[in-house]
Amino acid sequence: MEACQFFLDKAHVLMLPGSIFGDAGEGHMRIACTQDVHKLGEAFDRLEKLTF
Repeated sequence: MEACQFFLDKAHVLMLPGSIFGDAGEGHMRIACTQDVHKLGEAFDRLEKLTF
């Protein structure tokens, strides 16, 4: 959950912890790609620029 908050705070991209979808999702994050291609490209550009 901490990583999801990091991406929201730093890149303004909402991700959900995979664990909310069951045990098999533990250690993963889920992102819904329901925006138009241009907005998705902007979101992924912001994610790409992040440093940890």
